[in-house]
Amino acid sequence: MTQLDTALVLKMTSATNDGINIDAMSDYDRGHFSGDAILGSERRRERRVITDVPDGGWGWFITFSAFLNEAFLDGLTASVGVLLPTLKDYFQEGAGKVSFIASLGFFVFHSAGPFSVWIGEYTGEKRAAMIGVLLCFAGLFISGFVVNVMMLYITISCLMYFGLTLSYLPTFTLLGKYFQKRHGLANGLATAGYGLGVMGLPPICQLLITRYGWRGTFIILSGMSANLCVAVTLLRPLPTKEKNANINTVQRKHRCFSFIRRFGFHIICIQPNTIGISLAISFLGATNGTFLTFFMQRVADIGIGGMNASLLLTVLGASSCLMRLTHGWFIDLRIVSPVSVLIGSILLWTVFLLISVFVVNYWGVMILCVGFGLTSGLYNPLPFVVYKDAVERRHLSSAYGLYLFSFGIGNLIGTAITGALYDVTGTSDITMYSAATCAFLSAAILAITNIFAKRSP
Repeated sequence: MTQLDTALVLKMTSATNDGINIDAMSDYDRGHFSGDAILGSERRRERRVITDVPDGGWGWFITFSAFLNEAFLDGLTASVGVLLPTLKDYFQEGAGKVSFIASLGFFVFHSAGPFSVWIGEYTGEKRAAMIGVLLCFAGLFISGFVVNVMMLYITISCLMYFGLTLSYLPTFTLLGKYFQKRHGLANGLATAGYGLGVMGLPPICQLLITRYGWRGTFIILSGMSANLCVAVTLLRPLPTKEKNANINTVQRKHRCFSFIRRFGFHIICIQPNTIGISLAISFLGATNGTFLTFFMQRVADIGIGGMNASLLLTVLGASSCLMRLTHGWFIDLRIVSPVSVLIGSILLWTVFLLISVFVVNYWGVMILCVGFGLTSGLYNPLPFVVYKDAVERRHLSSAYGLYLFSFGIGNLIGTAITGALYDVTGTSDITMYSAATCAFLSAAILAITNIFAKRSP
């Protein structure tokens, strides 16, 4: 303990013995009395705790709000993919430059997780989500008037995707606070919005392009995204009560590195096992990104194209949506821990990836797509449950921000390395082997982290 920490404890003890009610002090006086305004701020935040977990009630409206967020997030992401060929032809730019709109946007969405945590902590989940919806609306609307691809990097990749992060993360954080015993079910229902978004919005987008052009499509999509404001109004923070903070806990947080505490990474100081979980999530992001980027190339290499190839993605998306809808009740039974289910789903994903290298006929690939959809429908929603089990409820936003950041970094690096391997070898087999390797490493790290977590006091 430093001299400052020792002096602080002595002062607070002395004040209590002298009859001074520290808890009755104003926020400024408490921070000033402690000799450290930052520590006073930490103490104030620690004293606010959630009184009860409804496990239902208004929480189902939060679930519906999260469902709509997931639907718009995945739907808009898929719609950007539909718009890319039209933008390429209009601006007469290369495929790499135009596709970078989606790549940069995906990176912004995940890397902005810690920033959205910081904004959410200072404004509240509801205000942060509303700001996110307005940013998303503004990005899409302004995109209807851009004159070059570089401007789309700002309006779509930065504004829209950052807005989606700011709306998405606080909503799922609040969902985690509203549910305990039924969190698996609620989380599964919320993430099932993926199916509605991916299978519903891209066809509408294609129809809008045909009728109104890409500029009109962006403007109409901005109006559709503004409807998320209604979903955000459903967000209602849980009531809290004041509780005295533990001095030792406050001191431990105070000693945590300030630069990682600033944007929510203090969770790795409070719960060190989140380091192992986040490393595993990085490899999970790598395998997920590699598969999404190179699977269709693998399908084309074995001679499957046109509507048959599109049908494979439809089957994959439908099976993933089915698993997201149905797995939650089993998770909530706790017959098997959520982290064990996550490890099992990733290992199954690894097996399917390895088998795919040897499957070269259409119906074989179709069966594999069912397997890919079912396993991805497990490993995509479950990290929310795993992080919730690993940390205290008041640190959920920090944990979820770390999750998004780790997943995004892994996706970016893994896809880039696999792309380089593909260029060197010239065969899509290497992409599946690379994805399988990352998946196996993710499962192994999760298993090791889980073992150490059980042994720790």
